[in-house]
Amino acid sequence: IHSFLQSNNDTVIAVHCKAGKGRTGLIMVSYLLYGGLRTTARSARSFYDRMRTFDKKGLTIISQIRYAHYFEEQLRRIKAGQSCSVTEKSSPAVSLRMIRLHTIPHFERDGGCTPSLVVGVKAEYDHEEHEIYHSDSQKALHVKGSDPKVDLHLPAEGFRVAGDVHIIILNDSHGILAKSAKICHFWVHSSFLQQTPSEMGGKSRQMSVDECRQHNLPGGTWSLLLEKHEIDMAAQDRKHARFDSDFKIELFFMPMPHEHGTGEVLDKRVEADQKPRALYAEKEDFERFSQERIMLGHAPVSFENWVMNEGCQNYPFLKDVHRNMNRSNSRGEGVSSPSSRKTKANPGLGADLAFDNRLQGESEDIPGSKRVVTPILEDAGSTSPASGSTPAVV
Repeated sequence: IHSFLQSNNDTVIAVHCKAGKGRTGLIMVSYLLYGGLRTTARSARSFYDRMRTFDKKGLTIISQIRYAHYFEEQLRRIKAGQSCSVTEKSSPAVSLRMIRLHTIPHFERDGGCTPSLVVGVKAEYDHEEHEIYHSDSQKALHVKGSDPKVDLHLPAEGFRVAGDVHIIILNDSHGILAKSAKICHFWVHSSFLQQTPSEMGGKSRQMSVDECRQHNLPGGTWSLLLEKHEIDMAAQDRKHARFDSDFKIELFFMPMPHEHGTGEVLDKRVEADQKPRALYAEKEDFERFSQERIMLGHAPVSFENWVMNEGCQNYPFLKDVHRNMNRSNSRGEGVSSPSSRKTKANPGLGADLAFDNRLQGESEDIPGSKRVVTPILEDAGSTSPASGSTPAVV
């Protein structure tokens, strides 16, 4: 981004995501820091929130805010000449030992909950999150709302993670109609667990020998304490209906000196999960089929025609799409865009077909929404948008 913008005075970039606020905001805030237009993540966030929205609610997802502060810390380390690689394979490995909830979330009738734990890691191979640990929900114990804390134990030998780590706390209430519900969650990065950023990274410390013995943890264990405003879903509970005002989550972990990457457990998980998501392989087949037709001098075909012919032969579930198209034709509706349809066999198929519009030169907007592009290189000294200026609606 920086190289392109500096190439000449006329270059412009557009940053986008689904709603144009969260992931877009993380990139914008990071660039404001990288380009020297703001010196702290807090000031960069404040500037972006003012320029992007009218209610100053631009970057609001807690873990995304944390990663903006991670980036500020990373730039500080680069400037100090410290090693700062953050890819999963090169990130320092740590062994998670235990997770403690301080005060009990209120998710059941008696004001308590039945918590269980899920741990995911984002793999360097495919940049996707892979679940590497899920506690046994059948063994989850109910905790009363009056209890001061509850400990969620991992395997006794610890659980190795590295890079981007996703901690999810579920409520696994037992019963015939009971379903798992997400209590809260958060992302952290192993490179910033011991040396945390000044804001939003929690408070980290090495525990004393007596503390380790008291908690039945090995000597040298570290603690990372995240307060309520630093935890996704809990931070949004401003009226303290689900989470007490002093709710906290504490991670107990052991550094693994000279060890990097999550290791074998993630490699096996990635290998097991290597089935392409809906229509990834199909997209490649369609593009290959189209290129071959063009090379042979034949006219290109639309995705709908491909689905109704070659696609159905190779991918049985596409027959459902074909069947829906035929039903639409029989009712005189014509063939609608695949992204606007959902099949009975695969409820999520309609959303996954959205890439198809790009192949056909179409564009798709979220109904009732506007995509807004905000000028990136605003005057670094300004505190409000230019008078009369309005973000351009694309």
